[in-house]
Amino acid sequence: MSRSEAEIEALWVAVFGEPPPVKADPGLLIDVLLRCSPPLPPYRIGDGAADRPEEDPQGPE
Repeated sequence: MSRSEAEIEALWVAVFGEPPPVKADPGLLIDVLLRCSPPLPPYRIGDGAADRPEEDPQGPE
């Protein structure tokens, strides 16, 4: 099993809680994972930590 196949199988286990029921082409497994994944919530600017200013470790001046 290649590294990418092992990673796809690990992702499958993380999503479904068990290994894939049949040996299948990795592309097919990815298709199933993407179709069965829940939709992501809409992204809004300002929701991420990267948008927040970093605090000065020495405090305010």
